[in-house]
Amino acid sequence: MITMTGSERYLGGKLLIAMPDMADPRFRRSVIYMLAHTDQEAMGIVVNKIAGSISQTGGSDDEKRLTLPLHDGGPVDPEQVIVIHSGDGSEYPSTHVVADNFCVTATPDIIDDLSKGEGPQDRIIVVSYAGWAAGQLEGELERHAWLVCDATSELVFRTAPQSMWDAAIKSLGISAGMLAAGGGTA
Repeated sequence: MITMTGSERYLGGKLLIAMPDMADPRFRRSVIYMLAHTDQEAMGIVVNKIAGSISQTGGSDDEKRLTLPLHDGGPVDPEQVIVIHSGDGSEYPSTHVVADNFCVTATPDIIDDLSKGEGPQDRIIVVSYAGWAAGQLEGELERHAWLVCDATSELVFRTAPQSMWDAAIKSLGISAGMLAAGGGTA
């Protein structure tokens, strides 16, 4: 059984890494950046699954078309657009600081800036998110459905989505091949 106490108890600002035998196909090989985790709920964004792209064309013929990848953040609220980005939280009035150099903004002003090639250089645009009710995530952790690791800018913003699951596991000092399907207890 996993017992978390003190600052380890809440996983906001951490990464969840799906175990190889993840039962839910929506989360197989997923890496989730945790935006919030309390006794009442948890919320995160899948950061390694691309859903498509968004394109913006400038007003004049001289302006280039800008295409930005759009990530599939999870199964909850598919109309919600969220940007996880670097910064100190002062960039936009609605920005929420999650952890050092990790912020989240869910208002159109950041999308407008990004569509013009402005705004934070380190960013992931996602549609939707993953959510857990009270005790649900803790139960999944006890059943060994997820590994937990520290989030770094290099891993979250600069690792290719298709490589992120393996890279996140390697950041723990292990390889995916070392993970047994169906975790056990000692």
